[in-house]
Amino acid sequence: MKVKLARSAGFCMGVRRAMEMALTEANRHQGVPLYTYGPLIHNNQVIDLLKSKKVQEVNDIKGITSGTVLIRAHGIPPEERNMLKSSGMNIIDATCPRVAKVQAIIRRHAKKGYTTVIAGDRDHAEVIGLVGYAEGKAVVINSPEELPELPGSEKVCLVAQTTQNEKLYEEIAFRVKERFPDAAIFNTICEATSERQSEVKEIAAHVDCMVVVGGYHSGNTKRLVQVSIEAGTPAYHVETEKEIRKEDFKGMEVVGVTAGASTPNWMIKSVVKEIEGIKGRNETAIECWLNKAFKFLLLSNIMVALGAFALSCAAAVLSGRRLSITYPLVSFFYIYAIHVFYRFLDKGASTYNDPERAGFYSRHRVFLGLSSILSIIFALIQAYSLGIRVVIIMSCLSLLGVFYSIPIVPSGVRHLS
Repeated sequence: MKVKLARSAGFCMGVRRAMEMALTEANRHQGVPLYTYGPLIHNNQVIDLLKSKKVQEVNDIKGITSGTVLIRAHGIPPEERNMLKSSGMNIIDATCPRVAKVQAIIRRHAKKGYTTVIAGDRDHAEVIGLVGYAEGKAVVINSPEELPELPGSEKVCLVAQTTQNEKLYEEIAFRVKERFPDAAIFNTICEATSERQSEVKEIAAHVDCMVVVGGYHSGNTKRLVQVSIEAGTPAYHVETEKEIRKEDFKGMEVVGVTAGASTPNWMIKSVVKEIEGIKGRNETAIECWLNKAFKFLLLSNIMVALGAFALSCAAAVLSGRRLSITYPLVSFFYIYAIHVFYRFLDKGASTYNDPERAGFYSRHRVFLGLSSILSIIFALIQAYSLGIRVVIIMSCLSLLGVFYSIPIVPSGVRHLS
């Protein structure tokens, strides 16, 4: 199955910033209690990753008197922020800067006596936080039909949840302006949200269906599904690759994939891989077999080794020397062995950065392990036939390849800034 992957899929700036703050703090002060006040972001897989780093989620800090607490990316009401300050804990504010900007707009207009109208989901964490800055004068609506319920007011300030549907907000803003001509209207939808929604419309016009990856409780992910459906293209909302059902894609040829702002890259890759493994409408059995063969060569690093073989041949030809098979073979086996060995050493990071390759190495670890050992032995034997100098160079390069993956500087020093 062919897949069109949205360029904007994955972490937005605010989520990436919050994750970097959480992981940096977890690495910097290992052993010190680290908490997030509520879920840092709306994604279960990321929350599991944070738990593995000893980052605990709490919704009540009663009884907690030490450690560090991170304010979630969605922000929190000012009264909860004050409560955290009075606890005596170290506070790290991971509120998305775009959300903080909306909070500032609401606070500023509340002091001037404005009633704030928030276009968004009233139960969403971000909206709950925004309401807290309105000094008791906030109304949350999620459709133009709710406008008649607004109380009469001379001063109205309209803002949007940063992940609101662009088209819906435009309709709400138009209706608000009709009823309150002097209303202060701010389009506070994040640029990343607008970009994702626009890209979904663009991709939806050229695919059989859309698959949107993200948490079921993620508002921006749900809206991407809605945008695709409004564009006339069926959409499936999944959280992991395990929820992909082959029967849903029967008769299709091209599938579009996008993801919410809190969806990690490794989960997007896993879903894309699962869809690519489904036989497309016009795909023949030979094409399927060739795709699998090419994937094997790529994931096993044989393709990289073949590239080294070809490069060695080209170097010999361009230098005007007689082409000998020994040098290309040494290059092939050495590059294959060192890449495989590196992948085994780097399996922790690969689980998240490249889950497809990590799964491949897990399934074929015996074959890959034995073949890499035999390859480095063969490479050294061939190098010996070329002279002791070549053996020494090969040995030094092999040691450098090993040291490349071994942490030499203590973690506490690495994370000093």
